[in-house]
Amino acid sequence: MKILNITLSIVIFLLAAASAVFSYFLFEKRAQFVNSHSAMATAIRESSVALDPTSDITMDKLAHHKHAELNGHLALFKKQVDAVIEQRNRMGDALHVIGGNVGVKSNPTKEEYRSLEMTQGNINRVQNQVRSVVTNRKETVDAIVRLGGKYRVKISDGALYNASDDQDYLKALSPLTAFVDSVINTRNTYGNVLKQVALAAGARVNVRTGSDANTVLVAVRKKAAEVAGLSKKLREMQNENRRLTASNNAKDKQLTAAARRYADSQNALRDLKASIGVAQDFVPWKPGSEEARSRLFGKVVNVDRELGYFVIDLGANSVVYQTSNKKRLPVRLNLDDKVEVMVIRGNAGNSNPELWLNKDGSVVASADLVKMDVFVASSCIKKVGENACVLDIPVGADINVGDIVLYKGVKKD
Repeated sequence: MKILNITLSIVIFLLAAASAVFSYFLFEKRAQFVNSHSAMATAIRESSVALDPTSDITMDKLAHHKHAELNGHLALFKKQVDAVIEQRNRMGDALHVIGGNVGVKSNPTKEEYRSLEMTQGNINRVQNQVRSVVTNRKETVDAIVRLGGKYRVKISDGALYNASDDQDYLKALSPLTAFVDSVINTRNTYGNVLKQVALAAGARVNVRTGSDANTVLVAVRKKAAEVAGLSKKLREMQNENRRLTASNNAKDKQLTAAARRYADSQNALRDLKASIGVAQDFVPWKPGSEEARSRLFGKVVNVDRELGYFVIDLGANSVVYQTSNKKRLPVRLNLDDKVEVMVIRGNAGNSNPELWLNKDGSVVASADLVKMDVFVASSCIKKVGENACVLDIPVGADINVGDIVLYKGVKKD
């Protein structure tokens, strides 16, 4: 019995010792837990305040003895963390978009912009590119202002810096746009005029390069040489014209004397009518009268298109015939520089010369002749020779040798 008591005493002693040891360790673990909880609460409190300076998560609310309320406070902290994460993601997405807009080389993905490890580097990259864009924008604005100043076009750099959309930029650049438009219009006008000059000089150009202008210059010089040659020929013709004019003046004097003699021969003419069998009521045409000239009939015998004249086979000696009692009496046409003729062209149906003459040998009336031909041109006599006359070729007229010449009228002064 004594042994049993001793044994029980020993056992109880051991259990008491174990209980003391266990209590010691349990108290130590509790102290460690309280310290760890306090450290965690401090970290949560500091993080919460860092996330939101107005955070109402206090150390008292995170105390270990208020474990029943801890989940609610931690849920609020999680909400703060989620909001920060959302803001971080939005910032990363915004940086990604900005990087793409400003031309960041090898622009990172959205996930890379959201990475905490890469955030600062990505921000620096975007900032550097934005600074580069701003610098380039300033240099561009300065260059535009300088360009406008070079051509005395006033551009407002302030308007360009303050522009917020395309309309603002267009408005700020409108003076330079108007200047460029005027330059383009001037260039187009210059090109059109140069084309016309080229065509007049016998050249064709597209007016795109300086060589085209040189082509026009060569063509104009060539045309100028041709004009100089024509001017020389014109002077020669003017000298010839003066010679012919002098000759005509001498003949005019002769004609004046002849007119006097003609007046003296009127009485003799009446007697002559009777002697040659001309009707007594016969009225002779006067030389150069409308009646006589209306019977004018000739042909084109020479055409010089280079000098712009043509020649007909009628001259100072040309006559037409007046018929009475089957008698044909010659009447001079007395052609001069007031006589205007028309050039016509026969066709296959009226090419026979007999169709142009009456039975008595006189020319068919001009009004009837016009119905039988194709009208070519009208022109006034410039020079009168003994058997030929020189006339100018009207602009655009296609006069050929063999064309028929009829009287049109007398040109009024």
